[in-house]
Amino acid sequence: MWGWQGVVTMKLKSLIATATLAISAALICMGSAGTTVENLNAAYQAESNSANRYRQFTRTADAGNLRQTAKLFRAAAASE
Repeated sequence: MWGWQGVVTMKLKSLIATATLAISAALICMGSAGTTVENLNAAYQAESNSANRYRQFTRTADAGNLRQTAKLFRAAAASE
């Protein structure tokens, strides 16, 4: 079935999706929701930047000698 990396990756993706929905809902409630194209563009930018953030987190974890944490962030970056 799935290894632990796959499970962690799926949980990270679920967490990111939940956070994205929460932010979108907050923006709509605040009245600053844009057009559909603007919203899609913002979502695409956030998603494409996440792999770079995960790679940076990996470097930081490696520098702190946190091998297991670095492995998790590598898996998350690869899944993006």
